[in-house]
Amino acid sequence: MRRLEYIIDDLTMVFSNTASLNLVPRKEGSQIKFRPGQYGLISFLRGNVLSPERPFSFASSQLESESLQFGFRVVGKFTTEFSQLKKGDSVFVRGPFGAFIYDEKKYKDTVFLAAGIGITPFLSAIRYASAQALPNKMNLIYSNNSADEIPYYQDLKKLATVNQNFKAHFLVSNPGVNDGKNLFIPGRISKTILSDLLGGNIVGKTFFLCGPEGFMTAAVDMLRGLGVHENDIKMEGFSQIPMSFFEKGTGIFPLIAGTSALITLAAFISINQVESAKLLNKFNDAQAVSQQQAAEQQAMSQIVQAQSQQTASVNASDQNTVVVPATVVPVTVTPVAPKIISKPKVVKKSPVYVPPKPVYTPPPVYSPPPQTRMS
Repeated sequence: MRRLEYIIDDLTMVFSNTASLNLVPRKEGSQIKFRPGQYGLISFLRGNVLSPERPFSFASSQLESESLQFGFRVVGKFTTEFSQLKKGDSVFVRGPFGAFIYDEKKYKDTVFLAAGIGITPFLSAIRYASAQALPNKMNLIYSNNSADEIPYYQDLKKLATVNQNFKAHFLVSNPGVNDGKNLFIPGRISKTILSDLLGGNIVGKTFFLCGPEGFMTAAVDMLRGLGVHENDIKMEGFSQIPMSFFEKGTGIFPLIAGTSALITLAAFISINQVESAKLLNKFNDAQAVSQQQAAEQQAMSQIVQAQSQQTASVNASDQNTVVVPATVVPVTVTPVAPKIISKPKVVKKSPVYVPPKPVYTPPPVYSPPPQTRMS
């Protein structure tokens, strides 16, 4: 999948450690088509050298093909350098990737559980459903440390007013401020809060989870405690891998962090599997040839042994004369009639009739009778 070149239209630090990025394609008509929940691999130029790729979830709606929006935490080397780029700089995007997809035809009643910058894939789904005026029910339970730094807070409030099927609930460890509508729920996510917000009704709901590792583990345990079936809990497979395995600072959508490393690892494993399969095939071929040769040698040995026994039996019968006493009835051995090889019959062909060759006989020559003198 080739990289498409975009240019930075806007790169803003919305909070002390959170950035919002807007990209537009360098060439018209070369946009990436994605679905809500997917991500792209992003890289940029360090002088004349292309940086490593890092995964970023699409925060924009799939309907906004003329531009792409991403959000990320600035907590590591890559994101620090990335956040220092300027408007007009080139950024390369490859994708889309990921099966963490919101399917509006399949999920009619959805609960999004998010923490921190994990809101981005859900923001994409909410924006898309709102723009399409879909009847799908959406509940967002969004956890953050401080009420003063909630990514996309204003956007989410606006979406809740225009989309009657979307409800947003904000959990904060430190409320700090009050927006006048009591939208902030103090504390962290818990089984009690989940049950209260959902009205104790979980039947028919699908739960999408995205956030840091600790948040994911706690949320899954709570959902299981409420009786939510495993098939109704959706999360990216990479969430099971400790975040310490990857570079700190990838900071965007922790469930897909380290995708590049996993892709490389998967390719390495695949290559080794192919080579192992080749070696195994060679070994099996060699073993089959060896077994065939052993079978042929055994068969030949049996033939030689049978021939030797037959020859010894014939020689013994020719050289030894057995004298049978008169009182003993001799044992008659019926000789085996030799196998007569019949000659092929000669098919006599019927003689071909050849007509006799006509013999030409010339007609007789007329001779007049001799004349006599008349008297």
